[in-house]
Amino acid sequence: MSIGNFDNSFTNNHQRIGLAVYAAIWLQAVTGILKPDRESKGRSIWFLVHWLLGVTVSLLGIINIYTGLQSYHTRTMRSTSVWNLAFTVEIVVILFIYLLQEKWALYKANQE
Repeated sequence: MSIGNFDNSFTNNHQRIGLAVYAAIWLQAVTGILKPDRESKGRSIWFLVHWLLGVTVSLLGIINIYTGLQSYHTRTMRSTSVWNLAFTVEIVVILFIYLLQEKWALYKANQE
């Protein structure tokens, strides 16, 4: 849709964030490939960098969907409220499942 209908010269935040997310995903893959051995001194630094990069990519991806919907609304003047609501519900469900999974693992560990 974007390639056919919009200018792709990275003039808005959605395009810039998308490019940054794309680059960060590749960087995340490279850091995964270059993972040091468990006994290595650099393992804890690697883990922190890999974790922070993963969280950053996830958050920027979520933010970028909202900026894309806003950009679409600005360009077309079509309502995006249904899409905003649907995406927000999806994020809340995923977050709930993630938190439930964390608590379930803790519960199972305490029972053993």
